[in-house]
Amino acid sequence: MIYLDHNSSTYILPHIYDEIHDKRDGFLANADAQHAAGRITKAYVEDGRSRIADLVGVKSKNIIFTGGATESNAMAMLSYIASGALILAFATEHKSVLKYASKNIRVLNSGVADLEALQHSLEEYKGHDNVVVACMYANNETGVISDPRNEVVDLCARYGAKLHIDASQCYGKGGRLSESQVSYASSAVLSGHKMHALKGVGALIFKDEMQAVLAPLMLGGHQELGLRPGTPNVEAIYSFGIAADYSKNIDVSMMKSKIMALEKDLSSISEINGGKESRLANTTNLYFPKVTDLQMFIEELSDDGVMISGMSACDSGFNDKSHVITAMYGNDTERANGSIRMSISETTSWTDIINTIEIIKSVLA
Repeated sequence: MIYLDHNSSTYILPHIYDEIHDKRDGFLANADAQHAAGRITKAYVEDGRSRIADLVGVKSKNIIFTGGATESNAMAMLSYIASGALILAFATEHKSVLKYASKNIRVLNSGVADLEALQHSLEEYKGHDNVVVACMYANNETGVISDPRNEVVDLCARYGAKLHIDASQCYGKGGRLSESQVSYASSAVLSGHKMHALKGVGALIFKDEMQAVLAPLMLGGHQELGLRPGTPNVEAIYSFGIAADYSKNIDVSMMKSKIMALEKDLSSISEINGGKESRLANTTNLYFPKVTDLQMFIEELSDDGVMISGMSACDSGFNDKSHVITAMYGNDTERANGSIRMSISETTSWTDIINTIEIIKSVLA
């Protein structure tokens, strides 16, 4: 199998799996139990929190663990709405943000945030003292970095708007939140299984003043500041922390070289969706004009061992077109009918790349 869908979910790296297995006795107890075994388990939770805080550049107390990025986004969005906020979300945001938006803001054909459109909307709601702008770090389908020069941050600061950043597709893929993004954003989101951790864990990062605004999605215990009650997923949280450390040393240049090779060798039969410059190192989204049945194309590639996707896995089966591609190129674009995403990791070999190119050409023929 050639797995090129790492923006959907990544491998659990062997050393992460081995470390979890070696420490399995320490995960036995409930992290909130009062006995010694509980304190050991709790220490693993806090170890994971500390490592993620170090990766992003925030304090541990400003991170709560959830079941994933979708839950983290929902908690942030619903808390903002409950506080009376208007949410302005760029049209290429993940559906877990768009579903709560008061207004969608257009993006450029490159996939980058349309600053003029954002400023127009901020002017429109200038009299409203509680506006939130949702701007993902990088798009999960195209890899395009939404705000490469921190201009969205500057506009939010000028108009006094809060900023929410979905950074699920960031670390370990050539991305990193800038100092201004970290210092200004009221909230941000990470996902464990997008960066080689176990599935079932996400993080919501928030500024101190946000704690009074955040509201739990369910009621129960005191865990995670009372915002995410229930027994924590200790193994997943600990793996998240190990993955955070690992992501600091990934060879980003090698991933970029492999993506560029894919694009170059397929350039005679495909076109790149989105900008080429401000983009994650591991992602490409290619439009094949000869493809008229995207699902068949994906299934044929899968039958030949190449695992890719046409849109976010969260949308698959519900929409016949990618909302990201249509937001960039218009609802009538043919690109949505013939575009695929290929997202690699540092585990993707050159042999995988070469074979993928040949298989794509063969399937198209």
